[in-house]
Amino acid sequence: MRFRLAAASVAVVFLITGGAVLTATQQQPADTVPSAPPVPVVSDGSDETVTLPAMAPRGTSDAPRTRVSLTFDDGWASQMLALDALNEHGMPATFYISSGLIGLDRYLTRGQLDAIHDVGHEVGGHTVTHADLREMEPRAAKLELCSSRATLTRWGYEVTSFAYPFAGWTEEIREQVRECGYNSARDLGDLASREGCADCGAAESVPPPDPFLIRAPAQVSDQWTLEDLQKLVTDAEAVGGWVPITFHELCEQQGCSDIGVTVELFDAFLDWLQPRAGSNGTVVQTVDEVVGGDVQPLVDEASYALEPVSSASNGVRNPGFEQEDVDGDVECWTQGVHGDNDGRITFTEGRRSDVGVTVEIEEYSDGAANVVPDLDVGACAPAVEPGRRYELGAWYRSTAETGFSVYLRHEDGRWFPWAYGPPLPASEDWRRAEWTTPEIPPGFTGISFGLSLAQVGTLTVDDHSISVAAPGGGEGADSGA
Repeated sequence: MRFRLAAASVAVVFLITGGAVLTATQQQPADTVPSAPPVPVVSDGSDETVTLPAMAPRGTSDAPRTRVSLTFDDGWASQMLALDALNEHGMPATFYISSGLIGLDRYLTRGQLDAIHDVGHEVGGHTVTHADLREMEPRAAKLELCSSRATLTRWGYEVTSFAYPFAGWTEEIREQVRECGYNSARDLGDLASREGCADCGAAESVPPPDPFLIRAPAQVSDQWTLEDLQKLVTDAEAVGGWVPITFHELCEQQGCSDIGVTVELFDAFLDWLQPRAGSNGTVVQTVDEVVGGDVQPLVDEASYALEPVSSASNGVRNPGFEQEDVDGDVECWTQGVHGDNDGRITFTEGRRSDVGVTVEIEEYSDGAANVVPDLDVGACAPAVEPGRRYELGAWYRSTAETGFSVYLRHEDGRWFPWAYGPPLPASEDWRRAEWTTPEIPPGFTGISFGLSLAQVGTLTVDDHSISVAAPGGGEGADSGA
């Protein structure tokens, strides 16, 4: 059994605040009632002005034989390096966006995404958090699919196309994509390319026989050459049809990413591709243009939203760390060490079982260490309702002060540090910690929390809980042993 480390999208959240998680100066004195924390500043860059060159006239053919779609996954900020070449060559692309990553470090801002859309490129869906849907319960997977499309639609985009993260799908997931209102879903690795699948075909049919399982070559990596990209097109031209080509990051120089291509290589490929509309009947189209179909209405949120925490039961999944997921990780819990300290997190004997978790810091300058429910879209992080307060609980023993750190998930899928509970005293014996949060601010739909260690010492935790606080109750401190 082991802990998963904080995912890249989660780690970025802490960088936004400079690694500030829990420090003694941020805690409320034990004999005071905590004041309401400020609402996290949810800035996604939608107010910035980004100017891109207008789309040049597109290459057309009276009798198109082959269609090429240039697709970009995830929403990496480096994809802006492709825009000049795309627009100058008159080649619209499809950008598959993980909506919860927009505005985070190394990802596109809303202003950039708006500019990409406004000059004629397509915005498609790629879940909220770039989740592997195969590893999720069906209700949580549908939440990733539907809420991402709802967010992108709310931002002003007509979303019809989807791409499976990690090329991960099942028949149930495929059906959920359709239920969420997408018209298509792109797979990877089932057309021939330099990465393999030699026995596969060279092109997808138009229209595709299964629009929710669009065949595509393997994703382009930093090992690809101009000849590799050209071969995708010429092989498709030999049979006719459609070849969606999948890019991720763009690089100024070779080697910035194992799934990145240089701007020089990308520009050279577009230079080569552009005249083939007239000479070979090969045109560049977005995925939506190839698949077609009306924009479907959004589905009712009630059909996929997770039930918020109630007062009737504990809303923490796997509260005592006993359950493992299919990869052998502790189900639903993530370890985090943030700031300048040597925090270590290990398994130890628990309060009532063989499994507890110990956080230890021997050298400390700033930051904190803790374990918290996964900062996800809802498979593990409890769902909450704005305007309600929640009773948090955990058992601990510690050689130093501790306190609750609380994080909130915005409705667009991003996580933010929010509230810090009052300091709780060191205790040699197991002690129950309880704290009632202030009201959840508007626009926030999920919560994660845990006891943090923010100084030299040792903290052991077990048996976490969350429930709706009773009406009229004040914020509390710990209840003792």
